[in-house]
Amino acid sequence: MRHIFYCIFCILLWLMNPQDEITIKKFGVNVKLYRKQKGLTILQLAEICLVDYTTISRIERALVNTTVTMVARIANALEVEETKLFN
Repeated sequence: MRHIFYCIFCILLWLMNPQDEITIKKFGVNVKLYRKQKGLTILQLAEICLVDYTTISRIERALVNTTVTMVARIANALEVEETKLFN
């Protein structure tokens, strides 16, 4: 029971930080921008990153806060520095 309350508390903290939401949105917009510049579809980028296409779609739409590993995979696939995906 304590674990459930802790999880709810963590989710509420995450939801209360608007800076996180801005960062996640910027990341998604930039992934889409660089993907299109490379002429890749969501499916093609997903295949390069070894994930399901819905993962890339959700990242681009800022529906998920992705992992550091996924950031590195995407940056590598798009041939950009990780930091460019957050600017």
